[in-house]
Amino acid sequence: MSGFRNLPFRIWLLGTGLGLAVCTVKLASGRSVAPVIGPYSLELLVLMLMLAVPGMGALLAALIPGKGPTGVTIRFFGRLSRRFPTPELLSVVPVPLLAALWLLRPLPVFDDPYIMAGLFWALVCLSGAWLSALELDRRRLALGRIGLALGAIVFGLLMGELLARAMMPKLIFDPRFRLRPHMRYRIEVDLPGVSKGGIVTTNRWGLRGDEPPEDWEEWTTIMAVGGSTTVNFYLADSKPWPAVLQREIRKSLPRVWVGNGGVPAQSTSSHVLFLREVVEPINLDIVLFFVGANDIEIITPHGPVGDVERLPDLGPRAWLYRQSRLYQALYVLKKVAVDKAEVVRETVDPPFDPRPIENEIPPPDDFHELMPDPDIYRDRIRRLIRTCREIGVRPVFVTQPTLYEDTPYWRSVSATSHWDAIDEPTFSAATYWLALQTLNADLIEVCTEEGVPCFDLASVMPHDSHYFYDAIHLTEEGADMIGTLVAEFMLEEVLLPE
Repeated sequence: MSGFRNLPFRIWLLGTGLGLAVCTVKLASGRSVAPVIGPYSLELLVLMLMLAVPGMGALLAALIPGKGPTGVTIRFFGRLSRRFPTPELLSVVPVPLLAALWLLRPLPVFDDPYIMAGLFWALVCLSGAWLSALELDRRRLALGRIGLALGAIVFGLLMGELLARAMMPKLIFDPRFRLRPHMRYRIEVDLPGVSKGGIVTTNRWGLRGDEPPEDWEEWTTIMAVGGSTTVNFYLADSKPWPAVLQREIRKSLPRVWVGNGGVPAQSTSSHVLFLREVVEPINLDIVLFFVGANDIEIITPHGPVGDVERLPDLGPRAWLYRQSRLYQALYVLKKVAVDKAEVVRETVDPPFDPRPIENEIPPPDDFHELMPDPDIYRDRIRRLIRTCREIGVRPVFVTQPTLYEDTPYWRSVSATSHWDAIDEPTFSAATYWLALQTLNADLIEVCTEEGVPCFDLASVMPHDSHYFYDAIHLTEEGADMIGTLVAEFMLEEVLLPE
């Protein structure tokens, strides 16, 4: 052991090297979406080198006998301490930085628990190595400053949390659904079939629609659940189809309340969470699912459409997001500043401009062949039905219509749409419709097996631009037609027979 001098320093340095080695190995075991150099992307390769080079250096300095490499490293830390007035910041600053990377997820790589644990361990050991290289008096002073700095960080976070709670309204439901109570704003739109300057408001639950009645148990209560084709964001308060549904049903049954639970970009994979977090606590009678548009990603080669960049349903990050309004504010800021999410003050949907299709992928005889699992959509529907029964609400489903249909014109047009951000669509509009009809058929099949009401709206809704301002989103006339048709179905098949 005489060759291994400065043993505490070496142990800390060894821990640093092992932590960086864990991160490098974990990165090397993955694969990038866009390969550039072998199986790795250029960015991933650079990140691996940034971790591997200092990690290898730390391991060599810790394991090579003699004081050569170790002495050089100790002298480096000593010079660093003399050069910086407060070198303790080098131990403190990485802590909130690493926490921010884990919480805000600027890159998917920071989702990996092994990488985050490896980085944290490497930082702790690097700080330990630096402290062990200092003289005793200097080490005590450094430890005191580190404790003071960490205390200041904790105090700042507490003050930020208090400020966020004072400025941001308390959300009734899970903040991941962004259902903010008592909002009121004007949307300036320039879309065909949509009035300009519509007023959009939310009730005390953060939902579009009337305030929940005080004598809740005396009313028949319905929640429309879906994505952007349900919330009808650009339509003024009285125009979305759930509002029309309530108006039409009340002509026969006055004590019926319909809430609009549409959340843009949500699909059947996230509706279960909505049922647990929103529907179950308020004790509804009926949940009306309008599904299919955001589930098309399980068929198309474009990749995911719905649920993009959604926080996990479980785990410490999800728990912290529910509890901390400061985290909610920072996450929204990250979405706008880093992810370039749209801040909606006016229409963000570009004009619908059908373009000729080039190099279309030949559609299969059975679109289930393109799914990762032929039963994936049917299983999602079964899970929704099972969850509804567990929480004591009655499920009703509606199939998704679209502007497209299987005609010679739509076979020559690309299935372009603003929400999937694909520059070169590989499906024609007619193929998109056939794919969506596969999902609709699966929905009807499962509902028939489970004895659940399902209105095949897609089979009766005209494929007409009077009713759609793009491929799937509704004009005021389209929303009025859907609300009226669904009301007729609900009265005949769901409400009056009871």
